[in-house]
Amino acid sequence: MGNSSGSSSGSNGGWKSYVRYRTSNDERNVNNHEFSSITDDSDDTILEMWIHKTNLFHIQLTSLILHHAFIVMRGRRWWWSIEKHSDGITLQRHSCEREVKEYFRGDRRSIIDWVTCLSKKSTEFRISSLMTRLSNEQEVYKGYDTVNSNCQHFAYRVFNWY
Repeated sequence: MGNSSGSSSGSNGGWKSYVRYRTSNDERNVNNHEFSSITDDSDDTILEMWIHKTNLFHIQLTSLILHHAFIVMRGRRWWWSIEKHSDGITLQRHSCEREVKEYFRGDRRSIIDWVTCLSKKSTEFRISSLMTRLSNEQEVYKGYDTVNSNCQHFAYRVFNWY
């Protein structure tokens, strides 16, 4: 489902088996073991999580089933988002909520007017534990599949871990 690049193919042709980690001034491809060594933010404690959705197309009768889902998290120091697309998993960090909610990899989400919250909860975990869980669950090796392993499945899995 959630494939903002426009392709709805179930293939993993462009899938990357790492997490793309993006900050306001840097973007790197990392695995769990590298994460704590490239940032001192791995100990940021996440306090709240939201699952958001946005329509896939400008003209869409309903987004009940067909939508892109992603997670926004508020930490003690940073705002974070994590999401799955056809080419991989992206973790973003910024000081401003708007930058992780309304932008993806530096580009404004195409249909920002329709970003809505599906679920919210209070929680407490370190962002490093999320990276460890991604590794333990082998999320980067699951690839993208429109029916069986898409952005909605990923968002709800991560949301339910905590």
